[in-house]
Amino acid sequence: MMLRFCSYGFLKNQRYFEPFLWLALLEREMSYAAIGTLVAIRELSTHLLEIPSGAAADLFGRRRAMIAAFGAYVISFVTFARAESFVAFAAAMALFGAGEAFRTGTHKAMIFRWLEIEGRTDEKTRVYGITRSWSKFGSALSALIAAMLVITSSNYAAVFWWSILPCALNVLNLATYPAAVDPPPNAPRSPGAVWAHVRSTLLEALRRPALRRPLIESMGFNGLFHATKDYLQPALLATATAWLLGSGDMEVARRILTAALTGPVYFGLFLAAGFASRGAHRFADWSGGDRPAALRLWSWLAFTCAAMLAATWTGLPSIVVTTFVLLHVLDNLWRPILTSWVYSVADSGRGATVLSVESQGHRVTTMALAPLLGWMVDCAGSLWPVAATALAIAVGFRIAAHFAPRY
Repeated sequence: MMLRFCSYGFLKNQRYFEPFLWLALLEREMSYAAIGTLVAIRELSTHLLEIPSGAAADLFGRRRAMIAAFGAYVISFVTFARAESFVAFAAAMALFGAGEAFRTGTHKAMIFRWLEIEGRTDEKTRVYGITRSWSKFGSALSALIAAMLVITSSNYAAVFWWSILPCALNVLNLATYPAAVDPPPNAPRSPGAVWAHVRSTLLEALRRPALRRPLIESMGFNGLFHATKDYLQPALLATATAWLLGSGDMEVARRILTAALTGPVYFGLFLAAGFASRGAHRFADWSGGDRPAALRLWSWLAFTCAAMLAATWTGLPSIVVTTFVLLHVLDNLWRPILTSWVYSVADSGRGATVLSVESQGHRVTTMALAPLLGWMVDCAGSLWPVAATALAIAVGFRIAAHFAPRY
């Protein structure tokens, strides 16, 4: 099963469009505010469907939910490849968000259910970290493939078309999962049962401080990360432009970006993120548990955002790129630790639903932040508002986490 879990993550992250999505939108002369709005549309789509889809996965079958997710991805990629207008891109984003809703939390619940069956629940952080690391190794390879696709095709449509193939392969992989990772056959399956399941899980999350605390922290950390992470692409563009300033041929900047910067930088980023995920359980052990590890990560996030702010103010795009890479590393330490923390205080029968609640919470933050950050960047003509906002949030949550009661 570990091979199948790792294969799932590796194939899932063959998203060849990912390093170039914002660049493709900028090429269509979209403003950062418009791009932020598209991100918010994606998050809204996921937000509306995430908790019901998690409950449906728990009640109707997690494997079916995963196959539905990959079907939505395929339709989204086709729409992206053919899109010519904001409305078409918005539809593609909404479809992608629907796929994320059916996938998020469901596969983690399948992994943890298998660990329960095997009597290995104490290995949650280690096993999830290993599978997540293979996801990032897949992303590292996909970054190089994506760069080659853009260079050889001279357009961004190819990265969307080629992203369909790994989705099909992953459906075949999911078909080999045992029925034991699905809910028991006598589980209630009516629509009323789904909504009752959602309602009781939400009430549990609101009433139990031990569960509410990590959910709130996830809203801050992951919500901030997903609203800011793709500003790496314009930071890379700024770096390439600075290197070629005065060359007389600014079109070379695009080729340099795709061939010499985007592919290798994303390759290194995802490779480092993969090793961070793999070592998350060691980091948690070294810190004294999931909760102390989360507290330490808030401190590191604040320092990273401070360095990013200083670099944007002093005009050092290479340092800005480095800080975005560090943000990805920190997020990939955070995710296995946060997931283990949440799952350890939640009822296993609500696994996919609770993890979907967690994911939905941070998407609310992303949905609110993304258009606002885009508007501020348009007004400032620089990325410093991204760094300043991230620093304020990181410091605020670090202080709040320090004084929060321990459960």
